Amino acid sequence: MLTINSFVLYVENIHVSQTFYSRLFDCEVTLLSPTFASMPLSHSVKLTLKQSD
Repeated sequence: MLTINSFVLYVENIHVSQTFYSRLFDCEVTLLSPTFASMPLSHSVKLTLKQSD
């Protein structure tokens, strides 16, 4: 059975997007590098943001 456990969004500005999505989904960023952020949407699904080049 296919299970989706992560969504990856490519964004122009990682800092603006991180703030927007963490407020939208009321969650904390769990992993952050200069071009990558990850946040849990539920216990089994996470949203990841990757800054596009």
